[in-house]
Amino acid sequence: MLIKIDVDSDQYKRIQNLINDRKYEDIHQFIKIAINNQIQEEQSSESENNEIQSESIGDRVQEIIQERQEELAKLLGAVPLEKSEIEPEHEELISNFYNRFFPVKLVVSTVARLMVQKKTWIELSEVQEDASKFAESVSAMLQDIEEMAKLPRNEKLSTGLPMTKAEYIGWKGGMRRKKEAKYQSSKVRFMEQFVGRPVGVHNFKGASFSMGLIGVKFVGDTCLVSLTDNGKEFALIENPIIDMKKYDYLFSDKEIKFIYKKIISRFPLEYKLVNSIIDKLTKEGSLRSSEIDPLFKEEESKIFKFYSSEPQKLSQKRKKDILVQARVGTMGRLSELRIVDWSIDKKGVSNYNINKDVLSVVNS
Repeated sequence: MLIKIDVDSDQYKRIQNLINDRKYEDIHQFIKIAINNQIQEEQSSESENNEIQSESIGDRVQEIIQERQEELAKLLGAVPLEKSEIEPEHEELISNFYNRFFPVKLVVSTVARLMVQKKTWIELSEVQEDASKFAESVSAMLQDIEEMAKLPRNEKLSTGLPMTKAEYIGWKGGMRRKKEAKYQSSKVRFMEQFVGRPVGVHNFKGASFSMGLIGVKFVGDTCLVSLTDNGKEFALIENPIIDMKKYDYLFSDKEIKFIYKKIISRFPLEYKLVNSIIDKLTKEGSLRSSEIDPLFKEEESKIFKFYSSEPQKLSQKRKKDILVQARVGTMGRLSELRIVDWSIDKKGVSNYNINKDVLSVVNS
C-alpha cells in the first residue's frame, strides 16, 4: 500500500543526516522501523513489564534486520561476480599495517552496497572515498562510547579506524594545522591500507585484496574493484555494529568463524602462530606478553624474511622490534575476535586468557 505524507523540512534534514551517517540505508527503512516501533509501543498494555516490552520490540527489530539481510543477499545475488584480473601474492603473515579486521568488514560492506546500487565493478577512488566516510562515521560513534565509558586501550573498538574531524575542530593556529594533518594522514592510511592502492604496473596492495575479499581489474589507467565469492559471503553475514546497532563487540560468532577459517588460514605462518598461541593458552592458562614471545622467536627467520628483502642486514634492535610488532598485531586481532581475552595490569603488562566460548564456535 502506498501512503504519501508531508514531512517537516527540519525533520527531513535530521532523518537525512542519520542516513548519511549510515545508521539507516534510506528513508524507507527509517520509516519502516519507526512505524513498527510505534505499533509495538501502542499495542503494549500498561500491565506489561519493561522487560517483556523490550524483548517484543527487539524481536521485531531482529526481524527487520533479517529482512534487510535477505534483501541485500537477493540484490547482490543478481549482480554477477567476475574473476579478478590479478590475484594476491602468497604471503606468510598478515601485515602489521592491517592491525584489525573490522576496518576490512567496513570496506567489504561498502563495496557490496555500491555493487547493488551500480554494477559489478566500481572505481577504486569511489570505494576509497565512500569506505573512508563510512569508517569515519562509525569511528566517531565508537569513540563517543569509549570516551563516556572511559575504556582502556585494550577494550577500545575503534582501533584501526580513521580519526574524525572532531580531533581538530575547536583548535586554532598551528595546533589545528597539526591535528588536521594527522586526521588527513589517518584517512589516507585507511584508504590505501584497508581499501587498497595500485602498486607499479597493474599490481595491487591492501588488506581487503590480500585477504581475498575483493578482486581487481584495470581498464587503461583506471583501477576497478569488486567482491570475490568470499567477499560476498563476508558482506552478507550480519554484524553487531553495522546491522544491529549493538556496541558490546565487533563481530558475530559467524563472522569470527569465517575470519578464522577463510581469512587467517590464507596466511600459513599466521595460521600456525595463531594455533600455537591458542594451544599454549588452553594448556597453561593466563600468559603475559613475554611468555608468548618465544612462539614468535621460534619462527623468527620466516618473520624477518617477510618484513625485509635483506633480513641478514637487520640490526639486533630492528629484529627485536619486528618480533614485538608481529606479536602485538597478532594478539590485537585475536583480542578483536574475542578468541583471546586481553587485560592490562597496574604495571601496564598485558595478560591474555583463552575465551573458551568463542573458541568452541571457531572449532565447530
